[in-house]
This record gives sequence, C-alpha cells and structure tokens, in this order.
Amino acid sequence: MTSIPRMYKSRFLTALLLYPLLIALHAEATASIDDRFAKALGEQGLSGAVWSTITPERGIETGAAGIKHAATGERMTNATRTQTGSVTKVVVAIGVLHLVTKGRLRLDADVAKLLPQLAFDNPWTVSHPVTVRHLLDHTAGLENFRLSQLFSQRASPMAPLADNILAHDGLLRVRMRPGRNYAYSNTGYILLAMVIEAVTGQPYERYMDQFVLAPLGMRDSTFVYRTQQGSNADPALAMGHLDGQRPYPVTPSFMRPVEQFATTAGDMGRFMQFLLGDGKVNGQVFVDPKLLAALAPPQGTEAANHGLEAGHGLALAVRDRNGVVGACHPGGTVGFRSMLCIYPQSGAGFFVAFNTDSETADYERFNRILIARLAMPPATPVPTVATASDLAPWHGIYVPITSGVASLAWIDVVFNATHVGAAANGLLLRTLQADPITLSPVGPALLRAADRMRASHVLFVSEDGSRMFNNGVRSHRQMPLPAFVGLWISLLLGLAGLSYVLVMGTLRLLVKGPRSRAPLAVAAAPLMMMVAALPFLFSQSFMQLGDPTPGNILLAVATCLMPFAMQAGTLLWFRQTRPWRIDADLLALLSALQLLLVLAWWDVLPYVAWH
Repeated sequence: MTSIPRMYKSRFLTALLLYPLLIALHAEATASIDDRFAKALGEQGLSGAVWSTITPERGIETGAAGIKHAATGERMTNATRTQTGSVTKVVVAIGVLHLVTKGRLRLDADVAKLLPQLAFDNPWTVSHPVTVRHLLDHTAGLENFRLSQLFSQRASPMAPLADNILAHDGLLRVRMRPGRNYAYSNTGYILLAMVIEAVTGQPYERYMDQFVLAPLGMRDSTFVYRTQQGSNADPALAMGHLDGQRPYPVTPSFMRPVEQFATTAGDMGRFMQFLLGDGKVNGQVFVDPKLLAALAPPQGTEAANHGLEAGHGLALAVRDRNGVVGACHPGGTVGFRSMLCIYPQSGAGFFVAFNTDSETADYERFNRILIARLAMPPATPVPTVATASDLAPWHGIYVPITSGVASLAWIDVVFNATHVGAAANGLLLRTLQADPITLSPVGPALLRAADRMRASHVLFVSEDGSRMFNNGVRSHRQMPLPAFVGLWISLLLGLAGLSYVLVMGTLRLLVKGPRSRAPLAVAAAPLMMMVAALPFLFSQSFMQLGDPTPGNILLAVATCLMPFAMQAGTLLWFRQTRPWRIDADLLALLSALQLLLVLAWWDVLPYVAWH
C-alpha cells in the first residue's frame, strides 16, 4: 500500500526538477525565433512582424518583433493588429462554406441568379454558368482587377459593392469556360461578398464579424474598416510602411472584401486551429468536414484532370516550398504583407504578417524560419523517371492564356512568354524575368522542378487542340513562333518610329511654329502631350494611378489621339510629297502607326486609367 504514494512522490519530485529545465528550453526556443526574426527584419529593411504557429504538441504560439510605427518607435506586440491583404479571402471562403453547410447556399448555385442586378457576359452561360464554386477556386474566367480599383483615393469605407463593379465595363466578361482553368480573380471574391449580402440580407462585414469571427473565437479581428489616423483611429493597428520605412496608413478601398481585414497573431492561430480541425465549433458542425478537405486540392480543371495536384482549391493553394508541401495563401496590400500555411498531415501551420510592403525584401526567409519552428519531417521528393514519350513537340514559345488585367494582355504575351526547350531527360523553361527552370519527368506528362517535392508542371493538349503547360496556378498555350516574332518586330519598329516622330516632329514644330503643317509635327502633337503628362504623373501619389488626375487625363487624351494623329501625318505626307518617294519620315510614320493599331487591337489604347 505504501508503494503507490512513494511512486507518485518520486514522479512529483522528478517533474518538479524537470519543470524549470523545460521552461528554460521553451524560453530559449522562443527567444531564438524572436532573435532570428529581429535580425531578418533588419537585414531585409522591414519594420515589424507578428506571427503564430500551431502544432499538436505545443498548441498555439505567438510572437512579435520590430517596430509598429517607424515615426514613433512603438514596438510590435502579440496584441498588435495588422492587415492581411489577400489572406482575407480564406476567411471569406469559410464564411461562404458556413452558409453552404447550413443549407442557405449551394456551391453550384448560379451567381447570375443570386445577383440579378449584374450582367455577366458569359458565352457558356447555358451549359456552364458561373457558380459559387468557380468564384471560390478562381475558375470563373473573370478578370482579376482593374488598376482603378486597386490604386484609387476615391473609395469610401461602406459604399455598395455593386457600384464599383457596374462602373467598369467588361469586368464581368467571362474569358474562358468556367471551371476549365485557374485564373486568380479578386473580382470573384468581391462577388462572393455580394453573394453573402444577398443571402443574409446584411452587409458582409456584419455577417462575417458576428457569425464567423465571433464563433471561431476571433474577437480581436474585424472586417469593418480600420485605420491608424483620424478621430476613430484604432490604437492596436500597426502602421503600414513602404520601402525606406515610409509610413502609409490604411485608406478605403474599392476591393475591401479581398483585403480589408484586421487581425492578430492569436486570432489567426485560432483560425488555423479550426482549419486543421473537424469543422465543429462548440460541438456543432460549422463547416462540413468534406468542404474543409476540399480547401486546397484543385478539382475539375484541365491541369487537375491530367494529374497535377498543385493548384488552388476552395480557399487555399497547394504550396510546395522549402522541402514541405502545405496549403497556403499569400497576402499583400499597400503597407502590409502576410502568409498563411497549414499542413494537415502534421496538424501544423503558421501565419505571419508584416507591416511593410517591400518590393525587394526576401519574405520567403521568414517562412523558412517558421517552417523550422514547426519541426515537420521533410517531404520525400517524387523520383524522376526516364520518359518514354518524345518531348520535342513541346518545345517552343508559350504565352499565358489569360491576363489578370485584360488591358495588359499584350504585355503579358510579349514580355511574360516562356521558352520551352530541351534539358537532360526533361525540359528547360526560360523567361525574361526569372532564372531558368529545369523540369524532370516524374510520370506521364508530369514534371518536377529541382526545388520541388511533387510534380510542379503538367503537359497536355487542350480541348481546342492547343499544346499547354500548367504550373498549378497558370496555364500557358503554345504560340506559333512566327506570330510571336512578329509581335516583337512590331514592337521594335514601332518604338523606333515613335521616337523618330517625337524628336523630328518636335524640332520641325519649333522651327516652323505652331501653325506648321509638317506631317511629323502633326503626328508628334499627342506624343508631346504624353511627355507633358509625365511631370504630373511623377508628382502624384501612386494611389492615384486609377483616378482622373490631370496627369491621367492628359495621358488618356494623348493615347486616344495618337493613332489618329499618326494617320493624319501619313496622309499629309502623301499629299505634300510629289512625286512619292519613300524616305525616313514615311517609314517612321508607318512603323509607329502599325504599333498603335496593334495596341488598339489588344485594347491597350486608348489608356483610360480610371475606366
């Protein structure tokens, strides 16, 4: 009878002796990650960061480092709120899936019927309408955004969401058959917020705060507009910063459903806990577990049907980086960056948010620190195989099948093309912007990049017979080499012609005066107007790139007149030149005119920033 108390006494003494050691080890580990973050923030020129991790062993852990506001020197803390940018979409998606779970909404519901005030331009509307599922997994074929939605100071915090959608002609044009291919779309998630409002009869901010955030225990988070200045400033919200530690406060946005979300590291830890759980809150099903299981793997797209597991599900994208494979979503808005990753097989995850939006910082460095903290076993790379198929037919030039901003599609084709060539038992991908990527075959039509654990690319022939490759988040179509070379020749000739017309036309206008009817002087007038717009454009805030400012108005007028002025100059040359003889003036006019006509065909011109 005395052995039992002695046993417990022995265990108690052992625990009493080990407890301080365990506390010290935990403190050392925590200090280690804090120190690593602080050092990395300084080396990357970032102001501050907050983060949270979740593991089965340690539960939720949070941390903070750096400066909350560069002007005051106030420090970041675990209680500091930050903006998350597009990580907001993951929370919105859970709000939508909660409505689906409760039977108030269907994943395959026709969005056009839910939002009858909007007019979708969908050539496939009879057989393939845009559904809630397509909006969630970015397969609706809708444009990503317009510059006037992203960079504008005209927005107000609570303006009706439909107003801005309706103000942009063509924003609801469906550019590829819904469900066929992934194309990231902020527009789609603005529509999801409108769907929430249509189903619940209240602003999406109120629904999300009351019926999603509160049940999930995220009481320090909100979808309601928060800023760091003014009479209603939120003292807990970190100041945003640009490069050089320049403070930039939060301003109202036309795209608030996809970026207006203030949260803390602790709340995001609770959110990750829910994502990795069984879908229940307080013993009640909040989101159907089957829907939670579909958050990341892509389904139904051409790439997925050909075996590629990389891609976007109902809320998250499969992310194969740093030796581990997870389900993640990055975020960015003016002044802030963030990343959310969960690893369902390990029951682990991390969230990190920065109050600096830098163009040069290596944010991936912080992801590596947090992944190391999770201490997950590294994934085993899928072994390469000797391909039995001939990869030579896949060599050539490939261009993106869609552009996030429709008016920039020509730029995507010309400057974001990929050259696919031969590599040892594989393919080599080259672009103008990035380092070459070597792909090795890991299965039929599946290939893996050297720094990936799973297949990262897939080759397939599309429904229309085009050769395609997909990297999980973007599809590229093979383009005939003569057509691609023709676009580049057009660009180079056009730039040479425009430069000649501008320089020589300006000189002749100065010599002959404002009443000059010299062909080059007439053609150069809108080009000079465009040059005159530059001081206005450089002096305005980058957040006015989509507003009708003096600089943008001058640019719009100039780009509207340029093709007509070039035609007028060409006709005037033929009228004034007797006999006709080909000279440098005519060649310049024709070279410039052909490029302007190409740009007009691609909807690049006229450039109306606020349209």
